[in-house]
Amino acid sequence: MEAEGAGERALTTPESENVTYGLAEFIAAEEMSRSRGFWWAPESDRLLVARVDDTPVRRWWISDPAHPDREPRRVPYPAAGTPNADVRLFVIDLGGHRTEVSWDRARYPYLARVHWSAAGAPLLLVQARDQRGQLILAVDPSTGATRMVHADEDPTWLELFPGVPCWSPSGQLVRIADEGVRDDSP
Repeated sequence: MEAEGAGERALTTPESENVTYGLAEFIAAEEMSRSRGFWWAPESDRLLVARVDDTPVRRWWISDPAHPDREPRRVPYPAAGTPNADVRLFVIDLGGHRTEVSWDRARYPYLARVHWSAAGAPLLLVQARDQRGQLILAVDPSTGATRMVHADEDPTWLELFPGVPCWSPSGQLVRIADEGVRDDSP
């Protein structure tokens, strides 16, 4: 799109009716407070874009009690213990060229957080389905390769916090950790 708002074009097109680009999947929106699926590069020359395929998600018939005259709608709903949407992440430049971002999606299927600022490489926080393991990954936007910046494990649960992980203006990793109480008293 040009500065005047003319010349808009799609950078990618969904391959089927069950695929979306740039939207948060149900799990991210409802359970992780991630309401979007795209993040601009600081230079505005490319984006990180989530690709969501909800083909594996079980369908439910949902009616609207406020409008009993309307037919129930068939909607994808990933109930506990059933298949989730397949979520992938791509770097897409303004010409539409796509580079897939790689991580161990089998072990860490949840894309919980994404951060992209001028202070460092894009960051991802990916979680295991049981939400007891998570990785903070730095992304090379040119290749889609990731490297682990930090890993967390908890026997019970790992809480997600808004705004983190991120880079400080000086390029230091910012995260919130619950690592117990430290008492240095004599």
